[in-house]
Amino acid sequence: MKSNIGYNTVSDVRIIDQIPDMKFDQGFDVTPQPKLLFIGVERSTEIMMQALCAGAWAYVTASINARELEETICSIVDQPGSPLLKQLASRKDTAIQVLRELSERRDVRARFDKVENRLTDHEMGILQLVAQGETSKHIGEIVGLGEQTVKNYLVKIFEKTNTRNRAHAVALAAQNGWLLPLVDT
Repeated sequence: MKSNIGYNTVSDVRIIDQIPDMKFDQGFDVTPQPKLLFIGVERSTEIMMQALCAGAWAYVTASINARELEETICSIVDQPGSPLLKQLASRKDTAIQVLRELSERRDVRARFDKVENRLTDHEMGILQLVAQGETSKHIGEIVGLGEQTVKNYLVKIFEKTNTRNRAHAVALAAQNGWLLPLVDT
């Protein structure tokens, strides 16, 4: 008799050893349930980008110790957003690469129904700044709003786009061609 683990079991995190060789159109939803933790042999930006595009929420190398693995799993479950996306977005060159990759993937997914953009110009401006990696506080400074007001706008954006967080909203916008091209600075 097989154990129930992995067979129709509801879980918060699924660990996948190595990155699957999959085409993007066969891939996962932008925010798959459960969240995926990929374990690979190297920690290069290219491999981490492949993991992100395959649906990973976090990526660790096989050399990770048990305590670090536990901390990573807890961060996936307890913290909002993707630790992998945050890690890649923490460097400006990688953040731009992530957004470009998502924009390029939009063409691959063109055969799927496009999501209608129901956001106002003001909401799109805020989402564009989110895509550029700005914090709510800095967005508020840029557009002349308080940090909490920006967060309220983000909640409206998530509701209108049926997304769960900043990364999901930006990914949806990039996939549907709503964002302006990013300019290297």
